[in-house]
Amino acid sequence: MVRVSVYNQGMQTLAIFNPEGASPDETSGFDTRFSVRAVMIDGNGSVALIHSKNPDYYTLPGGGVEIGEDPDHAVIRECMEETGYTVEIVSHLGRVVEIKRSSSRISQIPGYVVRTVGEKGTLDLQPDEVEEGMAVVWVAPDRALRIFEDDVARQKDEHKNIGMRAVAFLRAAFPEL
Repeated sequence: MVRVSVYNQGMQTLAIFNPEGASPDETSGFDTRFSVRAVMIDGNGSVALIHSKNPDYYTLPGGGVEIGEDPDHAVIRECMEETGYTVEIVSHLGRVVEIKRSSSRISQIPGYVVRTVGEKGTLDLQPDEVEEGMAVVWVAPDRALRIFEDDVARQKDEHKNIGMRAVAFLRAAFPEL
């Protein structure tokens, strides 16, 4: 279980979301999903958000960690696929843990601050991401935080969780906000 140790080594937990109130006894049999998210900053200090048009929500760049893949490599790969930019890791923010009784799953999600390197390349979106009309939007950090706070207030279920996760990572990346 190398991936589990990589996720747990010295990683501060920023937030635990358990909206369905799963008990510790219940979660002992849950599957664990590993994914990553990035607070991605360009040369102007703007933050990349991924906007889905249908349904209408925002998320931070990132996604699932492939079997045998190191989380640091996963965040670099996911940023390239979703934004077209090569990035370098600036810092590790900590992790968010999401517990979902309805899917019997615990998601371990480390967050990173990354910065763009070089010019934009080609996007490599998954078919479902293309169907949702996903696009990159660059905004100031304070605007990014407001967008996600607004999403948390107006969304339901999964999209509300996405917003709460993003708020935790943005507050860790920009404590002055």
